[in-house]
Amino acid sequence: MRTLDGSNSAHATEKNSEIKINVLYPPVITKLSSNDKNLEIIDSTIRVQRGDSINIVCTCDANPPATVFWRDQLSVSPLLTVTSVQHDAVWTCQATNSMTEFDGETSTSTVTRNVSARVLYGPDVPTITFTILPNSTSLLNAANETIKVIEGSTIICMCSVDSVPKSTYSWDAGYEGNILTIVNITRTTNIRCNCTAKNVMDTLFKGIVIGSNYSFANLDILCKYKFTCE
Repeated sequence: MRTLDGSNSAHATEKNSEIKINVLYPPVITKLSSNDKNLEIIDSTIRVQRGDSINIVCTCDANPPATVFWRDQLSVSPLLTVTSVQHDAVWTCQATNSMTEFDGETSTSTVTRNVSARVLYGPDVPTITFTILPNSTSLLNAANETIKVIEGSTIICMCSVDSVPKSTYSWDAGYEGNILTIVNITRTTNIRCNCTAKNVMDTLFKGIVIGSNYSFANLDILCKYKFTCE
C-alpha cells in the first residue's frame, strides 16, 4: 500500500469466518447392558433362571438424540424392567429420531434390536412309573407311596421330570439313567427306590446354578408261596 507521502508500507489484514456443520445421522443402538449387574449383553439370546428379575438399559447414539423405548412397556424409557420372569420372551428396543436438513426436508429413522430370554428351571419332584413283570402291571407312584411286589417279579422303574435344560437321573443303587430294572426281587432286595433328578443351568446373571429334586417309593415284597414266608 502506498501512503499519501509516497512511501510504501506493508500491512496484512486477516478475517476469519467460522461455519458450524451439524452432521445429522440416524440412531444406532450401541449397547444393551444390565444396570444392576454391570454386565453388557452381547448375544441376542440371554439365559435366565425362572423367577429372576431383569433390568436392561438400551443405549443409543444419534443426532439429534433419539427417543429410546422398549415396545409393549407402559413407559417410554430406555430401561426395561421385568419382575419374576416365568416364560421365554422376546423384548424389542426401539430408537427413533427425526432429521431436518438445511433445505427444510425432514426424515425419520427407526432402528430396533431384539433380546430373547431363554428361561431355565430346575426339576420339580420326579414322577416314577413302575412296570411289574411278568403281568406287565403299570403303577404311577403317588407321593412317597408303597408299591406291593410279589417276590420273584421283575420291576422296571422309570423316572421322569420336566426341566430346562434336561435333567440327568441317578438312583440310590448307584445306577445312572432314568430307568432302573430290578430282576427277580427277593425279600432281601433294597426296599426303597429313590430317584434324583439334577440339571445344570448356565445363566447370564447368576452363573452356574444347580437344580435338584428327588422322589422315592418303598417296595413291599410279598411272599409268592406261603411256605416261603415261614
